[in-house]
Amino acid sequence: MFVELVNEIVHSKAIAISFCPQTLRAMCWEKVVEGDTLDLLASGLLYRENQVACDNRAASLFSQMLKLGYDGKNRNSELINLPLIELEWSIIISYFLYAKVFKHPFSVQKSDEQLKAELIENERYYGIIQDREVYMFSYDHLGDEVSTLHVNVFGQSITIVGSKSLKFITSYKSQSALTAIQNEFPVVMSDENGTKWDVFGNAVSGPDAGAKLESVNAYMASGWAWRDLFESVYVY
Repeated sequence: MFVELVNEIVHSKAIAISFCPQTLRAMCWEKVVEGDTLDLLASGLLYRENQVACDNRAASLFSQMLKLGYDGKNRNSELINLPLIELEWSIIISYFLYAKVFKHPFSVQKSDEQLKAELIENERYYGIIQDREVYMFSYDHLGDEVSTLHVNVFGQSITIVGSKSLKFITSYKSQSALTAIQNEFPVVMSDENGTKWDVFGNAVSGPDAGAKLESVNAYMASGWAWRDLFESVYVY
């Protein structure tokens, strides 16, 4: 059994983390819309096989991947997407010893073999989004080691960083040439000035230590979900 939606307060910010078991998409939203703090839950409804979240207070419905309200008080309102990086459990317990873990009292544990069998049925792509358009990338664009891919998408210079073996992929807006770093995870990139950046876009050492890269509106989902929910889909 999947827990599909969790409401939480992190660093004084009200957020919701949702997971759609159909499209295999996880998202993190800021829950404040037009001054109102939403109380979100999984409605049990689907829009084109994608999760529909419901605001328990205003009876508004939101499409998960589109982040758009299409019923009730918040019709046509858009949830603010927050950066979220998906990592395998083995990576989290190896590198992030103090990470907080949500465990629902009625959750059913699944083995790694069961989870992998479910995921392999739906090939997942990393999509960079603008309005109802998306550019899709796969792990095949990256190596087993940490690697970077420099692209221009929707008129923006973007660095994609990831690894097939570590099973992560994320992206940041960047005008400078960021190169991959090996064997220092969660530090994954450096720039021409010698600044090193971690997987969350934080400068951890060098001249720009303390700075942060700007995240891109992007996330992972099943390929069929991108095609069904977006008007223009491009494969890199």
